[in-house]
Amino acid sequence: MNRLGIHSIKELALSSVEMLRKEFGVLGEEINQHANGIDYSRILDVYIPSSRSFGKSQILSHHYTNRKEVELLLSEILDDVCFRLHMHQVVASPDKRKWEELRT
Repeated sequence: MNRLGIHSIKELALSSVEMLRKEFGVLGEEINQHANGIDYSRILDVYIPSSRSFGKSQILSHHYTNRKEVELLLSEILDDVCFRLHMHQVVASPDKRKWEELRT
């Protein structure tokens, strides 16, 4: 977007749909519509996940090497997952595999 001189949502909303379509293909028009607050996505459909799993992804600010920091981070992630399990009244069992079996 910067290369096209677009630095804000307002500039994107005011951009030529033809230019965006040329640059991004069919998504160019949709990008412009979203910038203008237009979204034709269907939201009436009920989403039912194919599997019932609970996880937590997190973007880390840096490479952690301090064991105490890693333990605190994992503890916070575990607290979040456990809370969501509790809210959904789900009982979990521990994974019995060894660490070496989990490595990719």
